[in-house]
Amino acid sequence: MTAARSILLMARSNLARRKGQGFLVGAIVGLSALLFFTGVGVIRELETPVHTMLDRQRASQFTLLFDARIHDPDSVRAWWTARPEVTTVTEPMAVIELRESAFFRGKQLSRFLFVAERPLVSGEQDLIRIVDGPPAETPAPGQVWLPTSLAEETGIRPGDTLEIPGAAGLVPMIVSAIVVDPQFSAPFHNPTRIWVSAGELPSHFQSVRLDRVMVGVRLGADEGAETLWDAFVAAQGGVYSGSVFDRQAVIAGYTAPYALMAAMIVAFSALGFLVALFAIQGTVTSAILADFKIIGILRAQGFRPRDVRRVYEVQYLLLAAVALPIGVGLGVVVVRQTIALLTKPIATPVGTGSLFLQAGLILLLFLLLIYGFVTAVSRAAGRVRPADAIRYGAEAREGAPASSIPVRRLARLSVPMIMAIKNLALQKRRAAFLVVSVLFATLAAVLAINLDYSFGRMTKNLARFGFDAADVRVSRVGRRFSMRHEALMTALTGREGVRAVATWDGVDGTFRFDSTGSTKIVAGTVIDGDMEGLQYRNLRGRNPSGPREISLAIRSAEELGRDVGDRVDVHLLGATISYEVVGVYQSINNTGHGFRVRLEGVRLASPLWAPAEYAVALEPGVDPAQFIAALEAEYGEAVDAKPGDFFIRDQLATIMAGLRMTNGFLAVVFLLAASVFIFNTTLLTIAENRRIFGILKTAGMTPAQLRTSVVAGVGVQAAIGTVAGIAVWFLAAPVLLSGLFEQVGLVSFPLEHSVVGMAVALPLIFGFCLASAWAPSRRVLEVNARHLIVE
Repeated sequence: MTAARSILLMARSNLARRKGQGFLVGAIVGLSALLFFTGVGVIRELETPVHTMLDRQRASQFTLLFDARIHDPDSVRAWWTARPEVTTVTEPMAVIELRESAFFRGKQLSRFLFVAERPLVSGEQDLIRIVDGPPAETPAPGQVWLPTSLAEETGIRPGDTLEIPGAAGLVPMIVSAIVVDPQFSAPFHNPTRIWVSAGELPSHFQSVRLDRVMVGVRLGADEGAETLWDAFVAAQGGVYSGSVFDRQAVIAGYTAPYALMAAMIVAFSALGFLVALFAIQGTVTSAILADFKIIGILRAQGFRPRDVRRVYEVQYLLLAAVALPIGVGLGVVVVRQTIALLTKPIATPVGTGSLFLQAGLILLLFLLLIYGFVTAVSRAAGRVRPADAIRYGAEAREGAPASSIPVRRLARLSVPMIMAIKNLALQKRRAAFLVVSVLFATLAAVLAINLDYSFGRMTKNLARFGFDAADVRVSRVGRRFSMRHEALMTALTGREGVRAVATWDGVDGTFRFDSTGSTKIVAGTVIDGDMEGLQYRNLRGRNPSGPREISLAIRSAEELGRDVGDRVDVHLLGATISYEVVGVYQSINNTGHGFRVRLEGVRLASPLWAPAEYAVALEPGVDPAQFIAALEAEYGEAVDAKPGDFFIRDQLATIMAGLRMTNGFLAVVFLLAASVFIFNTTLLTIAENRRIFGILKTAGMTPAQLRTSVVAGVGVQAAIGTVAGIAVWFLAAPVLLSGLFEQVGLVSFPLEHSVVGMAVALPLIFGFCLASAWAPSRRVLEVNARHLIVE
């Protein structure tokens, strides 16, 4: 009992004597736990409020969108209603997909719209929850309901006016409510759905466009949904000509980019904890060296080697016991707030029950890891020999001295720099650890800078992210006046300032998987015109040039087991066509799923099918805004023109905000970890070389020169770590980022380097490292030559 009490008293005394050092180590340990818990917590809990919302609002597992002329709505509804796995099926809802731009206060909305009629009796399925605006069952005539994410992007509130393109021009409609629409409040879903009153669509749109309907299907459970879908497709003769929004796609629309960021945090938190262990090792070693004489006295008083070790084990266990709960507790708050922010469109509270369970498990894991690591490092304290420790206050060196660098090779350097380099050569292992910690800090900072820069440049490099390189997008809308596809292609191609024109319209294709017989609907792109001029790129192979050629997006190719040279059957527009795969491409659009075919290939299935979307690449120096104004002035309401980044700009802003927050957090943690390690390394260097510093002080070196020699050593290591970090970045970053972003379709990440950003950040990192060494280097001024002579 007495020994245990003595160990506890010694541990507490050590913590009290080294408050600053303890605070820094505790901070990095707590931040490592915070970082790890945040990543794991966001990954595990991000989808939870989405599932909660979908369950509370009785959302459909399948939302079918199809042409009523191809599939009879009553027959479709009857088939689903007859299935025992199905609980409810909505009545067919009339819907129009708008490819023309809607406007708010003169600004184009950057998302396309499904305009749907809200039933007078909504039933108990796909409930719509009003979060802003007066309660109502349905919008009144002339009113519209908007989903939360669209309202947030545009700043629209109830009472504002939204102008929707109708048959007779823009139709002003009063926004009466902002709603949580289970399937379409997702921020990363395009098109999105807005609601108007029942029977209102024929008042504003041509009757020929009123041929599409939506039907929602709610199942008793999510399990077996894919099998049930395959049975439905089989009942339709093996093909379904339409679109479907399933539960997986809906959840991905809310969470996909954020799950990727959370995975990045978890990956870097492992490195962060490794750096934290380096810092702990340096701190324990520094403490043992500083306490050498005290340890000798304790040993002489009867302390056993294991008792001495336990002083340090208890000391750092106490430190971790304080720091880890704070870090994990803050993690609970951060995860809750992060998930609430990321899932703001669903307006559903985030539960905390499971978070506290995760917090407890992670707290226990980190305590065990730190205790085990400190136990291993503190063994050196148990090997201290009392006589040497009391007499010399330091370990008696045995064997050959460590190899160093001959002074004659450093003759041209200043004395402080010579001292710095010789000390590094004597402590190679510690120098390597410091270099690694600075390397990690450099990598984290450079990642934050260049990832933000790469996505910031996305609107200028759409083709590298799997889109086309359009400067302007034109829709052939024909609300009052119509133009044929061929006529508009000719007009755009021959227009002054135009470099290339190609269509980018969409068509859904149904693919059958050979191994399982199941089917999957994939959104494809139909191209007529100059694919090379619009920079449609491929990872391998080429763009399709003939009617029976196709290129596949990378994840679709992998799922289908197809590559260049293979054949694939696609059902589209009522017919099944066999295509040769001539290319495989990457695209962040639809998370790497899709296909590209020529217009001639689509007309094999439907000879009269014509695209309505055009991508225009302009000559250098041509202003897109002036081009759009001139085009609409000439063709009026026959066309609708918008910027080339029209359909991604607002979604991209949301993603970039999340990336900045994530990467900035990582950079701060790693810089702090490097600072702790540098602090401890500086103290160790001074303690181990106090005799040398005493001699140099006696020989006439000034205090400034002594401190400079210590800081210069750190400067050399920091410079090596910074340069190594940059080298590792350029060598490994493309591969690592490609692996990280593979799940969203970017298997060859289009990385761009911010030269200016790195030029600013690297000197700041280096200066931060020097500042971290300068503060503890004042200990060298406390070296007393007379005491060293006595020793």
